[in-house]
Amino acid sequence: MPSSKSARWSDQQINDWLRELDPLVIALVKKRLRRFPSDARDDVCQQCRVALWQNVLPQYDPAAGPLTAFVRLCLDRVIEREVSKLERITRHEPLPESDLPMPNSSDVEELADQITEFPEQFLTLKQSRLLKLTLTGSQPQTIAIELGIEPHAVSKAILRLRKKIRSLVHTAA
Repeated sequence: MPSSKSARWSDQQINDWLRELDPLVIALVKKRLRRFPSDARDDVCQQCRVALWQNVLPQYDPAAGPLTAFVRLCLDRVIEREVSKLERITRHEPLPESDLPMPNSSDVEELADQITEFPEQFLTLKQSRLLKLTLTGSQPQTIAIELGIEPHAVSKAILRLRKKIRSLVHTAA
């Protein structure tokens, strides 16, 4: 085994470690990049593998501690750097077409009117009641009592309702 200062590992040893550590790399990236698409996660996994191969594993000193702890510490830095890059890139990218505001079309307006007038045709009974209460300007406390839910759950229910209505509108457009 190499000494701590001149730690130079064979290519075979580094390749063995890379295979051994790949599930850890994937798990760390998946955990930290949940909100990014899978292709971005794959790219970051590859950047981590390259960093392991070029810089991290050749510098590993067993006297400093376990390999996985050393790798986690180093990969945290690599992942953080890659997340920063992704955030900078996505900040300047145009929105995907599905996220762009939709023009006022008569179909969308008609659907909105139908959802407002006949919510039970599009929504669950609880969502229909929530929509009616929200449209009449009821306060969250009142909505909670009417729907039989906790007051803190009202805002989450409203968010789910908005998401459902948005998906209805997008599918109709």
